[in-house]
Amino acid sequence: MASYFGHFLTMHREMKFSGGIIHRLLLRELHHNDRIDETQSMLGNQSVRFSKVEFCLITGLRFGVVPDTTKYATVENGIHQRYFPRADEVSLEEIRGVVTVAEFGEAYDVVKLYLIYIMNWILMGVDERFKIPVWQFRLVEDLDAFPWGAHVYRHSIYSFKHALNWGRDGFERRQQEKGADVHTVETYNIYGLSHALLIFAFEVIPDLGKEFGARRVTDLTPHILKLELTKQPSGKKLAKIFKARTTFGGNSGTEGRGLTDRTSDIEGSEPSAGGLRPNDSEGYETDPQRERHRHRHRRVWFTFPGHGTSAGDSRGGVGCDGEGPTLTGGDRGPYSLED
Repeated sequence: MASYFGHFLTMHREMKFSGGIIHRLLLRELHHNDRIDETQSMLGNQSVRFSKVEFCLITGLRFGVVPDTTKYATVENGIHQRYFPRADEVSLEEIRGVVTVAEFGEAYDVVKLYLIYIMNWILMGVDERFKIPVWQFRLVEDLDAFPWGAHVYRHSIYSFKHALNWGRDGFERRQQEKGADVHTVETYNIYGLSHALLIFAFEVIPDLGKEFGARRVTDLTPHILKLELTKQPSGKKLAKIFKARTTFGGNSGTEGRGLTDRTSDIEGSEPSAGGLRPNDSEGYETDPQRERHRHRHRRVWFTFPGHGTSAGDSRGGVGCDGEGPTLTGGDRGPYSLED
């Protein structure tokens, strides 16, 4: 039983993650009231965009129109009724318990349960105590038909754009509960497929990959299978890399593999009010009252050999034109974006 999630199983079992890299990227987020479905971050004197185009090419997940999940019909004697007949709500922890001890009457049942687990645990980034929506059990018979890329991206981008606000609000609440003089550690959670943002950081800041990552020698796509974090970066080294004004693309003398870029002007950007105002040695303060600046927006274009040519660009790749992203030319493969 082949699955659209299968390529995630080829990722390294001891895959490392760096909250420090993600945090520094989020601290540089720019605020756009009319762009709720993407993030833009300042790196040096350039801004870079993380949108559904980049997310799709990094993860390889299918995009499309997300249907009304409440209309999925209940399958008679479906997988929910067979293994959780008395439970209206089922947690990921309970699913893990079933797949390790249950005897499965149908060969693919264990695969279907694992797919639900992988989708929530890896792609959505939720806790094992999370209660699985009933509609997921209803569509598991044809799980690959659902546009998981669009669903996971919507969940992820909302978390990326609000994580710092959640952290600040939680910190202030804990201070009120414990008293202003009580030391409280500032922390926040990021949900969704945050590893995609880590891979994005490696691609747009090649020095990060050179210092802390490795590119796997493989013919596999998408990008999430090609790059991995090999050692945890120190805060001092991260501060130095992010402080540099020549971190993007090939400006530091290192070409970003698999990437080309174009430049266009944008107006009306200001630092996000969600910043925690680190005011540290990097000299960057995320302050909503800061004077508005005009800056250059560097648009990221991912390129893959054999995947066609974008209109007006002989180098090939993926563009975002009109109302939504499109993969132009030749083989649409698993990277088709149908908005």
